Amino acid sequence: AATAEEAPAVAGPAALLEKGSRARLKGLVSKPENNGRLVQVNTFLFDLGKYQVVMEDGRSVKVKPENLEPLRDEDEVVGPAPKRRKGGPTLAEKVAAAADKAFAEAAEAEAEAAMEAEKVANAMAAGDVRAAPAPAHDPKRDGFLPTVCVDPSLLPKREEPVPEETAEQKRDRSKSRERRQKERMEAVKARLEADKSSRPKWVMPSPEELAAQQAAASAGGDAAAGGATLKEPEQSREELMKLSVGKLKELLKEFGKTARGCLEKRDFVDRLKPAPKA
Repeated sequence: AATAEEAPAVAGPAALLEKGSRARLKGLVSKPENNGRLVQVNTFLFDLGKYQVVMEDGRSVKVKPENLEPLRDEDEVVGPAPKRRKGGPTLAEKVAAAADKAFAEAAEAEAEAAMEAEKVANAMAAGDVRAAPAPAHDPKRDGFLPTVCVDPSLLPKREEPVPEETAEQKRDRSKSRERRQKERMEAVKARLEADKSSRPKWVMPSPEELAAQQAAASAGGDAAAGGATLKEPEQSREELMKLSVGKLKELLKEFGKTARGCLEKRDFVDRLKPAPKA
């Protein structure tokens, strides 16, 4: 199978111009007015095969190597002299000075980094510097730091003052569980008796209250019907089993019975109409 041909690499000139060197533009066709102007070489772009140069007005352009004529120190600059501001260097000279300063600072920083690395390497070789960073917790300085599950009884105990118990706390601690529960129930009953407001409808009555309600209902029914009250519905157990749970609850309420403890429909039916004894 034919493979795609790779793009040929752009070859550079036989001898690259040094960074910061001066050259003259020549042979420009698109902008012939720039021929003869002086530029400063910045770098060579291998991917484009061109030099990146800085002109006297500060512009950065890309020029082919054949359009540059390098200048030597003994060469005389032919052409009009660049305009110089009164009392100051030209823009090209400023650019050249800034580039030289940046190169000098980079070289100095690189030399300092190399010296620092050499010092650290010598110190590590002598054993004066740890190969790894110092731990954040030093047992010799900060004491023991548990990092695993440890039995609390093995850890040093803190001596903290124990608050003294009041007389009421001592009395409550000496009471049995049954006595404490009985006292709580008595306190609740006393609070309910003191509260004369009507109780919420969702509160379930106690067995004593249910017995009193049933007795009052039966007494009222006997007085009204002359003792001919129904204690259970007239429907048979089979008919009651066909009713819904909500209807069975209404019947229980109608006959003065509670649904407490009834889980299945048969429990409601047994409470309404007990099964005949065999």
